Amino acid sequence: LERPWQATTYAMALYTAGRQSEFEHVFAEARSRWGETAPRYIAMIYAWSGQVDSAFEWLDRAVASSIGDLQDAHLSPFFYNLRGDPRWNELLRRIERHPEQLAKIEFDPDIPEVR
Repeated sequence: LERPWQATTYAMALYTAGRQSEFEHVFAEARSRWGETAPRYIAMIYAWSGQVDSAFEWLDRAVASSIGDLQDAHLSPFFYNLRGDPRWNELLRRIERHPEQLAKIEFDPDIPEVR
């Protein structure tokens, strides 16, 4: 698996299929290979597999390193397991994606009439 997203989706599929030993092997390789450069993906696997505390630890790493690419995390179904946790709203505030923050964005483009 040459890219972090490939390992992530493969690990998630293995977890969902109940292939625990294969999941653990692929996940360990993903952490080793991409933990430093793609912490968001490691957080996604933790979140998908219900390991909420570890998911938040890796999300914190992603935010702290500024390489997390979390702009769309609030939309991602991969983080669904985290949404009921109070830390989720805290994270959204830190990355400026909390619904209250997004609601304050004014967007009123002047779209010219096309004839």
